[in-house]
Amino acid sequence: GYAPINYGILKSGIQQVTIKILPPVIDRKTEIKRPNLGNSQLDIEIVADDFIEGESTGEYSIYEWESPKEVKFIKSEGIEMPYFTEPELPIYEHKATFEAEIPYSIDGWSKSVKLFTDDKEELEVLTKEVIALYSELHKYIQNNKLNSLANLVFNKEKRVAQQFYHLEADSKENWDYYIED
Repeated sequence: GYAPINYGILKSGIQQVTIKILPPVIDRKTEIKRPNLGNSQLDIEIVADDFIEGESTGEYSIYEWESPKEVKFIKSEGIEMPYFTEPELPIYEHKATFEAEIPYSIDGWSKSVKLFTDDKEELEVLTKEVIALYSELHKYIQNNKLNSLANLVFNKEKRVAQQFYHLEADSKENWDYYIED
């Protein structure tokens, strides 16, 4: 599958990436995981693309990684199969870096507040803040207060436009999503 990483790149230079392979989930309701990684496999390629006046010049690879594997010949099948070299692990982690060159530098999420907490009081406060913000957003949409809505989402939409190299038409399409949905 393909997943854009633009949100994670705030400025040009060396980018750090942590790749974690977790065991598969046995039961989605209980989230019980298998005890180890078995025959896990993962290949990752990070690609870049240069845009000139909104047009792609073509993707090219800037980082590639494959999970550790050993290729074995399966006589009964008559084929070669890759096998994860450390199947007994409960989790596999690989840290790496790659260099990205982008035409912007933004704060983005670097000044964000961590929302994961086991502190029930802190979680209650954070929950109230999030609900209040979404209630405000909902109120603006329900009452068709487009200027207020625009002020609330402007900085976020500006960042998205920069990180995904949006043209004016793309930004208009995103704005239409807010007012039509």
